[in-house]
Amino acid sequence: QTNKITLVTNPVVDELHLLLDGSSAQSSLNYTIMNAEGKILTTSSLEVHKDISEYSIKLNEDSPAGIYFIHISIDEMNQTLKFIRIR
Repeated sequence: QTNKITLVTNPVVDELHLLLDGSSAQSSLNYTIMNAEGKILTTSSLEVHKDISEYSIKLNEDSPAGIYFIHISIDEMNQTLKFIRIR
């Protein structure tokens, strides 16, 4: 079971780097990226492997610099992280 998800770098430029603490029983991580107003920009999923703990998510090229949130669901855990995009 995944215990915690951490952003490895914040602020970010092109990619979010996530670190999963603990092994996942699921094979996918679902995520939604929102802007500061709560508008959903991206909803997708990543394939999760038991022996890999770091994952990257490429950001939309047309998203401006600013404050964003990523909501992550994996196993029974839901977590929302704030990040800042710089250009």
